[in-house]
Amino acid sequence: MLPHESSEAYSLLRITLLDEHRPESETERLLVDRMAQHHWLRSRAQAFESGCFGDDGTLDDKRLALFMRYRTSHERAFSKCLAELLKLRAEKRKSEIGFESQKRVKEEHTRKQEKQQMAKDRHKWDVLLAEAKVDHQVLRTMNRDTDVTQQLIAAEKAKQAA
Repeated sequence: MLPHESSEAYSLLRITLLDEHRPESETERLLVDRMAQHHWLRSRAQAFESGCFGDDGTLDDKRLALFMRYRTSHERAFSKCLAELLKLRAEKRKSEIGFESQKRVKEEHTRKQEKQQMAKDRHKWDVLLAEAKVDHQVLRTMNRDTDVTQQLIAAEKAKQAA
């Protein structure tokens, strides 16, 4: 801070940027802090630019060019920090989306396996039911044959007894 600058104004700028960008990690916080610094230094250079114009209409070309370079340099640095912050957040979102996508693929795979297992189980129960029906039919046929055989034996005994 220069003697004529307000540390409260700088703190307010920093808090405003922190509130706007809400950093979630130390790296993001450092980028927002650097953005505040570069914005402050850009504003300082811009103020010094206006001091290069004299009240008598004179112009200090060398100092003006220097302060314009400083201003431009800090504008670029601010933009670079903002771009890095946005890139970092985009990469974080991509990795989260990728994680969610992988999770969704895994859940879908698990559902397909469960569905296949249910189909196998259903097939097994259908086979068992079909076998039970065949066994039931065999038993009915055997019972009918046994009844017919018993009737024939009873009829044969009745003939012999008569």
